[in-house]
Amino acid sequence: MAAVPAVLVRARELVEPALVAAVDRLCDELRLPARYHFGWVEADGSPSTAGPGKGLRPALAVLSAEAVGADGAVAVPGAAAVELVHNFSLVHDDIVDGDVERRHRPTVWAVFGVDDAVISGDALHNLAFQVLLDTPNGQSGGEPSPERVRATIRLVTATTAMIAGQSADMAFDDLPEVDLAACLAMEADKTGALLGYS
Repeated sequence: MAAVPAVLVRARELVEPALVAAVDRLCDELRLPARYHFGWVEADGSPSTAGPGKGLRPALAVLSAEAVGADGAVAVPGAAAVELVHNFSLVHDDIVDGDVERRHRPTVWAVFGVDDAVISGDALHNLAFQVLLDTPNGQSGGEPSPERVRATIRLVTATTAMIAGQSADMAFDDLPEVDLAACLAMEADKTGALLGYS
């Protein structure tokens, strides 16, 4: 297996503590499936060597901040939020597609059941917006900055497009054939919306 590019490792090291802190906010019943999905623990809660996904979206967020001269750390809330949305979509997509394996191990629904997987995915979705709307010192309940409100609105828009893309992808199953333009439009929403947000 090829080595992970250094930029992905650097972004993961910057963003993962925020992801862990966000997931740790969840109630006990949802924390374990979420931590399992991210590859941090096994199904019994013991540490895992499975590791997380590529982390492309958080890396794009960090690199975008750095490209305009900002410290990559300013991108952490947005990077964590987009990764939470992406992962909620993966948990739900595995259920929709009936996939029993992701990242070389059983999927959340295959281990914890459909009900827990759906609610865990919902919780990751909600956490994304909590992370964005937290005050800069990481406290919930304060007044978010106008920048964070705008970032949240943009993430809502991107998430809505991603869900529409997933819906279009599911509708393709009922069609005898799908033309290239429809396929590209679906991918622009399903995959491109969150990449664009990043």
